Amino acid sequence: GLNLLIGILSVFFATLIGAVLGLLIGMNESRRGVLGVLARAGARGIDLFQAIPSTVIGLVLVAFFGASVVTIVIALSIVMAPIQARLVRVETLQVRGESFVDAATLSGVGGVQLLFREILPNVMGPALINTTAMFAASTILTATLGFLGVGIQPPTAEWGSMISSGASDLISGRWWSVVFPAAAMLLTIAAFAMAGHALRSRRH
Repeated sequence: GLNLLIGILSVFFATLIGAVLGLLIGMNESRRGVLGVLARAGARGIDLFQAIPSTVIGLVLVAFFGASVVTIVIALSIVMAPIQARLVRVETLQVRGESFVDAATLSGVGGVQLLFREILPNVMGPALINTTAMFAASTILTATLGFLGVGIQPPTAEWGSMISSGASDLISGRWWSVVFPAAAMLLTIAAFAMAGHALRSRRH
């Protein structure tokens, strides 16, 4: 339950933040002046941020602010927002080159109206599909932090800490304390992966 809540909240905030950043960068990257410079710098910043291992970022944030549901949701949102921002940026650049956008611009549609009527509906589909993969990633990272002893700790039920706590029970033959939380996590990840595959198939 807790892992699902953390996954849902972190994916929601990461998608919200990433979509805003991706749209702003994608819409202004080709411009001259300050907006263009900031957009291009933002695009390079996203690439650099993604080069840092997500586990390292999570460990640093949790070390500074402590392990709690709020902290882990914030950490995961920060880790995953650049993924969505990069995807939305690429989609925005692609959609901006489509003929229907040129037609809308020639007909007098511009600014905010162009963004919300023509750009946004066409770039958010891939981002929403990507949330299934991001949920799986957030679940794995949350469990990793718990397993390493820096995430949510017992008595709060969290899959990673449960697996870590039950690892010593394997010696005495109590395998279920490890197998059951591990199986629950794997089944959840598999379910979201299948949902993502189904959404991609429908889109294509």
